[in-house]
Amino acid sequence: MDISSRFSPLDFFAYLFPGIAGTLGLLVLLALTPLKSTFTILSADLSTGILFLTVSFIMGVVFSGFSEIAFKWREPEARANINTSIPLTNFHSDVVDALRDVLKLHREEQTEWSTDHFYLCRSLVFEKMQSCAQLIQRQIGLRQLRMNMTFPVIIWFAVGIASSCQELWK
Repeated sequence: MDISSRFSPLDFFAYLFPGIAGTLGLLVLLALTPLKSTFTILSADLSTGILFLTVSFIMGVVFSGFSEIAFKWREPEARANINTSIPLTNFHSDVVDALRDVLKLHREEQTEWSTDHFYLCRSLVFEKMQSCAQLIQRQIGLRQLRMNMTFPVIIWFAVGIASSCQELWK
């Protein structure tokens, strides 16, 4: 098994881009404080750039954790709906019939939809429908990128507020 089946560039960029945005936001926020004189020590060279990208990736992972906590706190009822019903009501019987056919379940058995069934169906799509699986993987990666950008957006919002307050105090 090669690494390209387990890791994609989008996995890397889903942490790097939010990390860069958030780290730049924190640097601008610190530049609005009396600590801005300490930034004159830093030179703009290759080693500083590599250090910045490394710190940005690590900060992206940290921001991802904060964003995940915010999303889990905000959407408990949306995740609960997966446990109780099949999202597409028009295809309810078709999904249950396909699941019974693949798993060789008897027609008499009552199949209650759960999170496990959802992940099982998604795994079957990945295995049996490769073209759809690539589209799903891209959508999952973009969703991860959007979710990871939540905390950097909040940081830039704080930068905007701090900048406008600083202008008012002058």
